[in-house]
Amino acid sequence: MPRVMVGLVALVHVLALTSCAAPPHWEKPGADASVMTNDTSACRSAARREAERSYPHGTMGPYYSGAGAIVLSQQRADVDRAFAEERHFNQCMQGKGYRRSTTRHE
Repeated sequence: MPRVMVGLVALVHVLALTSCAAPPHWEKPGADASVMTNDTSACRSAARREAERSYPHGTMGPYYSGAGAIVLSQQRADVDRAFAEERHFNQCMQGKGYRRSTTRHE
């Protein structure tokens, strides 16, 4: 079996296994839904601003040269921005006393 197929089969298995797990969510003892909504919104806004500052829209990094450089560079900047935003959001929520949990509450 070609290497690409082996990698694809492995990826499908990982995705299938992880899709069965409960998605992680944030928890904070004593925080009601209103507090959590406000904290989440504040952290999302702060994270978005920080990511935009680090990876502004419309700028190109030195990632690629040649044909397709503009598109590839912008795609890379978009991915970097998304990862930075998620990282800043997680740090903000942790700073407010939240922790990630995969425990299901029904």
